[in-house]
This record gives sequence, C-alpha cells and structure tokens, in this order.
Amino acid sequence: MVEENTSTEGRGLLTEAEREALAGERSDSYRYKTRSYLKRRIEKVERDADVIAEHAPDLLADLQAAVSESDESGRESVETASTPQREQPDTSPPEPPASPIEAGTNELSEIIAEVAEETLPGSGDKQQEREEALRAVVDYLREHGAAEPKDFKNDVYPDYPARYTKGDNPAYSWWTNCMYKGLAEVADRTDVIASADQTGRWTWEGE
Repeated sequence: MVEENTSTEGRGLLTEAEREALAGERSDSYRYKTRSYLKRRIEKVERDADVIAEHAPDLLADLQAAVSESDESGRESVETASTPQREQPDTSPPEPPASPIEAGTNELSEIIAEVAEETLPGSGDKQQEREEALRAVVDYLREHGAAEPKDFKNDVYPDYPARYTKGDNPAYSWWTNCMYKGLAEVADRTDVIASADQTGRWTWEGE
C-alpha cells in the first residue's frame, strides 16, 4: 500500500508563504527570492512534462488544462481590474495593534534571509537552496504546530535536499549540519518558534 505524502499538502509550485510573497503580502526581498525559486521550479516542470508526455499522456492533458484554466482566470482578473470602479467608503473597524507574536511573524521572512546568509553553509545557488529548505522547515513547523527532527527529515528533506544527497545518511547531515543550526538561530531571533525541548520537539507559538 502506497501512503500519500501530505508534507506538501496545499502546495503546487508554491508554498503558502510564497503565494503570499508574490501577492505582495510579504517583504520585497522575500518576493524577489520567491520569483527566483519559482523560475527554477518552472524549468524543472518543463523537464517533468517531457517524461509525463512519454509515459502518462493523459496526465499531461490534465496539466495543460489546469494551466489553461489559470491563464483564463488571470485574463478575467486583468479585465476586471481595468474597469473603473467607484470607490466605496471604508466602514470597517480599525484593526487592533499586532501582538508581539504577530509582529514577529511579519518579520520572520527577513529573519530567515539573515540567518541563511549568516549561518547556513555554502554560497551562491547552494546557499539559496539551503535558504529555501530552511523556509520549508519553518513552514512545516507552522502548519503542524510541533515537530521533531525525524518529522523534518522524513517530510521536508525529500523535497528540499539542498544538495545533501551523498553519504550513508544525507538526511541526517542535512538536519545536523544545516537545518538544525538555521532553525535554532531563527528561534533565537523571533517569538514565534520555541527551540526544541529535551525530547527534541520544536513548537510553533505564532498565529
């Protein structure tokens, strides 16, 4: 029996955080990085499409249909946006000030970028892939509320190996030499992540 992998549930080409970044709901630096990551993923999708076309042409038709529907939806959004609309007065109540934890969440993207540059090993494309993996680790923790090292290695590592692919146990090296250091530093700099307790369990404390 094949078990369904739910580690990337809700994600296609983008994580939820990356969708927010492209929509302008995150920092400019995160948006620029997301565009770079997305470009690389699209290149990989093109290679995957060749394999699908040869071995599963029915699924290729589904993929083409999904892209076509998305394109039509985008055109409709542009046409709607181009139609002048009469502005309506904003009668919604003012939002309450953000709590310290919420404020920390808003700054999380910048913190991850700083930690990646200062803490994660490697440079250039390798360092970028490891920053992307660290973001995936943080997103996984946010989605699940709590996680242990084995959860990150089993559920996050396969999609974000960050060039840790050699040796007897590359997932162990990925966690011990890279992700653990990055996540610990992120936890030190923000209120939304609690460092691992004595059992090795990390917890998300943000919204």
